[in-house]
Amino acid sequence: MCNKYLILYMLTALFMLFSWPSMANTKRPTAALYHSPSSAQLEQGQLLFSWLMTQQSLKKAKSLAIKLKLHWRDNETFISLKDKNKLGWGEYRFSKKIHNAIALQAPHRYHDKHTGVIAKKLFTKGVVSSIALNSLPRYANSEEQNNLADLARLPHSFHSAYARAFAATFPQGKLIQLHGFSAAKRLTPQAQQAHIILSTGSVNRSEYLLQLQLCQNKQGWKSVSYPHQTSELGATQNSIGILMRHLGHLGFTHIELNLPTRKALTTHNTKLNQFANCLLESMP
Repeated sequence: MCNKYLILYMLTALFMLFSWPSMANTKRPTAALYHSPSSAQLEQGQLLFSWLMTQQSLKKAKSLAIKLKLHWRDNETFISLKDKNKLGWGEYRFSKKIHNAIALQAPHRYHDKHTGVIAKKLFTKGVVSSIALNSLPRYANSEEQNNLADLARLPHSFHSAYARAFAATFPQGKLIQLHGFSAAKRLTPQAQQAHIILSTGSVNRSEYLLQLQLCQNKQGWKSVSYPHQTSELGATQNSIGILMRHLGHLGFTHIELNLPTRKALTTHNTKLNQFANCLLESMP
C-alpha cells in the first residue's frame, strides 16, 4: 500500500510540474514593467514640475498632468502626482506652503528600506518643498531588455525631468538624494562603522556637505564623506548627479544611511528633528 501511494504522489507531482507554468517563465504583469517616457513627455514633465515647484499656472499644470496620465491629488497643503498606469514614472509631492530651495529624491524606496517613509516625514515637517519617489522597484523589468527601472541610473526619466526643473528653478538650491546601505556589504572599516556616508557624486565636497557632516557628527552620528574619509558609495555613476553637474548646478547631495539610522529616523521623532535641522541649518 505504501508503494502504491508513493507512486500516486509522484505522478501527481509530475502532473503539477508540467501542467502549471513555473514562476521563472511566467511573464510579469504589464503593470510591473518600466516604460521609458518619450522625449516629448520628458519635456512636458519638466514644464509640469517647474509649475508645481513655483506653484504657478496650476490649472495648466493639472491639464498637463492629466495628459501625461498622472493621477493628480490636491489638498490644502500639497499637490501629489503618481502615474496612473504604473509605468514607473514616480510619485511626487509639492508643497503649497513651503517654497525653500531644498528638494529630496528617494529613488530606491522599496530596496532601501524606510527611505520613502523618511522622505515623506521630512516633507510633512516642511523641511523640503518637494519630494520625488520611485513607483516601481529598481529591479523591475523594463520594456527595454537591458534597462532596469533604476531612476538613479537611467539617464532619461521623470526623475531627471524633475532634476532639470529644480536646477532651473533653484540655481542655488540643494537636491538631496536619500539611499540606504548595508554595513555587512561594505569593504572598509570606515564605511562599515559609518552611520551616514555623504557625497556630491564627485571627488569634490561642497560647503553644504561639509556643514551637513559637521552638524550630523555633533548630533551623535558617525558621518563620513567620500572620498576623503571613505572610498565607498561615492555615487559617481549616479545619473542625477551627472546631470546636475552637466547643467552646471553644484547642489546635488547624496546621503547614504545605514539600517539602524533609517530605523531611528522613522521611530524616534527627536532623531528625525535633529536630522531635519541639519539639512536646514547647513544651507548658506
